[in-house]
Amino acid sequence: MAPLQPASWFNKAKKAPVAKAAPSSPKRLSSTRASQPPPLILQSSIEKPVPVRQRSNSDNSRASGKDASPLGKYESAPTGGASMPPPSAFELQIIKQKDATLGLSLGQLAGGEPGVIVTKLTPTVANAPVKGKTLFKGSIIYSIATPQTGGEFVPAIRFRDVAALLRDAEGTITLKVGRAAVPEGWSERVDDNHETYYVHTEKHLMTSDHPAASFEQA
Repeated sequence: MAPLQPASWFNKAKKAPVAKAAPSSPKRLSSTRASQPPPLILQSSIEKPVPVRQRSNSDNSRASGKDASPLGKYESAPTGGASMPPPSAFELQIIKQKDATLGLSLGQLAGGEPGVIVTKLTPTVANAPVKGKTLFKGSIIYSIATPQTGGEFVPAIRFRDVAALLRDAEGTITLKVGRAAVPEGWSERVDDNHETYYVHTEKHLMTSDHPAASFEQA
């Protein structure tokens, strides 16, 4: 029987030496910052220079709030072929306040006759002094003078131009007018509300517009 060994020797034999691993070199961390993008090269999308429009005198006048001529927008209306008002034409004046309406519906005369015809006349404060006295449904406007025309008469040729001039006018408006005859076959009548209308018996037509106006206008 082998002799007993002291306990200290048993403990040393049980614990074998553990080899230590060599210290590893520290890991190199990669940079998380994104790489810089290549520099941008800006290129113009315009290959040819844009021509610069020179300001005309009319542009300068409009920019300053003044028209190049007293006729303003109405100066573009053609004057060729416009005839003088007939001797039976007379003048009437209407005072129009700012933003007021004259209650006039206008149209071209049938057959290319000179002047612009009043096809309808709605009562307003502005036309009250002349409605039914010197201005009627069927009145023909031959020429017109407003503060915008410098007080000078200009021929009434296109009804849209005349309507625009009357709409923009402020102050005293002077018209040279006449009275259109009712065309053959038509008769003028008055309803219970004292409104004038027109009847063509043979064609079985009835209209509130004066029949002397062109019905083919755009």
